[in-house]
Amino acid sequence: MDQQQQITELISAWYNAAYTILDVRHVSMGPQKPLQNYRLPANSFLLAYRGNAFIELDGKPYITKSFQLLHGVKGSTLDIVAAEELFAYYMILYKASESLPEKALADYDQKAKEAKEMLQQSVGTKSAAALWVTAKSVYVVNQNLSSGDVLYKDLGFTVPAVVQELSAASKSNWSTLSLEKLAELDADYLFIVNTKGVSKEELLKDPIWAGIPAVKAGQVYDFDNSSSWLYTGAIANGQIIDDVLANVLK
Repeated sequence: MDQQQQITELISAWYNAAYTILDVRHVSMGPQKPLQNYRLPANSFLLAYRGNAFIELDGKPYITKSFQLLHGVKGSTLDIVAAEELFAYYMILYKASESLPEKALADYDQKAKEAKEMLQQSVGTKSAAALWVTAKSVYVVNQNLSSGDVLYKDLGFTVPAVVQELSAASKSNWSTLSLEKLAELDADYLFIVNTKGVSKEELLKDPIWAGIPAVKAGQVYDFDNSSSWLYTGAIANGQIIDDVLANVLK
């Protein structure tokens, strides 16, 4: 798994968590009153928005400037010495649980059920695949993980043979798709996370895409990396369903 995939899977954990804000503190300070050996009472974000300061968080030094964001876990030691007459920041204390409340999960299940029924009535059991195209590689999502779980289990799309093959060979959310396998991809719909830096039209000019049924039918939909297709969890999955319905049923 490359670094970009690792970062993506870490972010997906945030999509699948619920957070409670415990406190938001606004602090203004000068160099004459430093903060010393303060232990964070909870996981915290520190947003510096005015002035500069020397900050040490759990032994790691930072020279902060305006609009810089730091994060510390509960129990970390925080030291701050203002470098100017006025240094100001917000501290946001929060706690996270491992999963979303039961109601949110139940709401998602109902949304997925209704979406699946609409899709089956409109397009039947067509095949689909989610791809992630970067500057150097093309990845395909695992049929049992991330957006693959949404497409196939929750929405009922048929799994193309290439996706089945690569999913059986890897436990990663995304697997590298060779050009040979890309040309063999038998998908009626393609959902592409396009981070290659070119338009969808420019991307599909490459002859390697020409034989894919989705490309022939004009049923290719692209999204940037700010979309939810690289992540997982009830919130992200619900946004994926919205994207599918907005494009397939339009």
